[in-house]
Amino acid sequence: MRIGVTALLLLALAGCGGGGGERPRAEDIVAATSEATAKQRSFRFTLDVRDVPPSATGLSLTHADGAVVVPDRLRAKVAGTFARIPIVSELVIVGGRDYFKDPLTGRWRTLDIETSPVALFDPRAGVLAVVRRARDLALAGEESVGGVDTYHLRGKVRARDAAPLVAASSSEERLVDLDLWVGKDDDVLRRVRVSGPIAPGEPSGASRTVELRDFGRSFGIEAPAAG
Repeated sequence: MRIGVTALLLLALAGCGGGGGERPRAEDIVAATSEATAKQRSFRFTLDVRDVPPSATGLSLTHADGAVVVPDRLRAKVAGTFARIPIVSELVIVGGRDYFKDPLTGRWRTLDIETSPVALFDPRAGVLAVVRRARDLALAGEESVGGVDTYHLRGKVRARDAAPLVAASSSEERLVDLDLWVGKDDDVLRRVRVSGPIAPGEPSGASRTVELRDFGRSFGIEAPAAG
């Protein structure tokens, strides 16, 4: 049975007469989750994007639910727009190639990798990159996420550092709000939310939320036959 770093810190505090009720520091939680989450090789995810204007070209997601096998396999049911046309479809990414099911014909087609949101789903280069660049993090409380007890942290991150959550580049230096939920017993990141405009032209109410679950499960993700 593995005891997370944050759990060990609590035990140490109790053993030193901490008086109970004391919780680990936010920076210790972030360090632990950066290490523990980066070790995960497969998981399910849910993505929700709100109040973000769609791209005039390519695929813009508002919702996705699927599975990832690190480093380069993903399959998900997605909703959003393609060239600003509303769609509900499926997306598969295997070995750097992106496959999108045409919602009109039901046939698979390949996409240019530049239009792909794959960077978002890499737990090391995407979500965790945002976590590692956070600042002014503080423990906001404890909550249950998907039936898992978590620490809830709040802080800030530069818009350009949060760009992996939109699979786009941004040079914006302004700070946006960052919320993290980290498993108390295993230090694994369960949810991350960035609130605020990241790319130019986005409204103040823009937000992206990624929720992770079912770590370590086996997912058979293969490339479909493209038409």
